[in-house]
Amino acid sequence: MAGQPVTIEEQLSRGELVLVRTKGISMQPLLYEGQSHVIVAPAPADRALARLPDGRYLLHRVVGKDDAFYYTRGDNCCSQEAIPRQQVVGVAVEIARRGRRISMAGEIYRLYTWLWMAGYPLRRFTRRIRLGLGRRMRGKRP
Repeated sequence: MAGQPVTIEEQLSRGELVLVRTKGISMQPLLYEGQSHVIVAPAPADRALARLPDGRYLLHRVVGKDDAFYYTRGDNCCSQEAIPRQQVVGVAVEIARRGRRISMAGEIYRLYTWLWMAGYPLRRFTRRIRLGLGRRMRGKRP
């Protein structure tokens, strides 16, 4: 129908790349809300774009998968989420921010990914320490 907005899924099903503005903080420091865009392609990889039941989109790093689910985690998150495979509509292939474009297939991005994922246990540990210290400073017990 003329005048109807085209969904991301419709564009991806036609094999098109889709430019999506980021929202939220779960993928910081790689992606910043309102400042970054990602280019999404139609096939699942290690950065899945999922359509949630409430209609929102979720872009997180894939940390595991099985026959039914992709297991994802935002770069700024400690917990992982199970996303049913049928909700994954595409994958980010490029980042656009401040007039620059960064390929997610390039060596620099792959090195960033390796370092970021290797540091996850340390980030989780330091987050627990920060949360515990914050509670103690406010006079609350864990």
